[in-house]
Amino acid sequence: MDRENNTINYIVSGSEKSKVTTRDSDILAINDRPCTFSLEEMACGVCCVKLNDKSFTGEVVSVKQNNCTVCINGNTYQFSIDEEQVFERKQKFAPTEDTAMGQVKAPLPGKICEVLVSEEMQVNVGDPLLILEAMKMHNEIASPVTGKVVKVFVKDNEPVSGGQILIELKSEDTLP
Repeated sequence: MDRENNTINYIVSGSEKSKVTTRDSDILAINDRPCTFSLEEMACGVCCVKLNDKSFTGEVVSVKQNNCTVCINGNTYQFSIDEEQVFERKQKFAPTEDTAMGQVKAPLPGKICEVLVSEEMQVNVGDPLLILEAMKMHNEIASPVTGKVVKVFVKDNEPVSGGQILIELKSEDTLP
């Protein structure tokens, strides 16, 4: 956020990703290209959206936190809206190809505050595995799969580097 002129960059992500620059709730640019945008609410929740010289009719189907579903000109779109810094942070902590192989790696350098699992422990998708302190923030690292903890490579208060393997999991899909 540019505090001088109240400019905030958002990332709208769905099937594609776009950067939206706003100032005082007005959209100024999309993907760094200046644009004109207006939204007019009509009857029964229907809206008219004008982007540059094009008009679209649609309605908001649902909004849950920053996740939206809209129907525009008969097509349904799902997307998330995050401030640019939040989006980048989510990307760092998103599961990678390594999770498919059962490896949970440190998304960035830091210190292990607490290991919450032990070997042979059963875990579900989303269960917290450990707490990693990085950039003065505590980050809960969650299990990307349902399965069993095979090996824990770190312990409490241990420093770790970005990309270091922290925990090995065996997915329920691959359990005998």
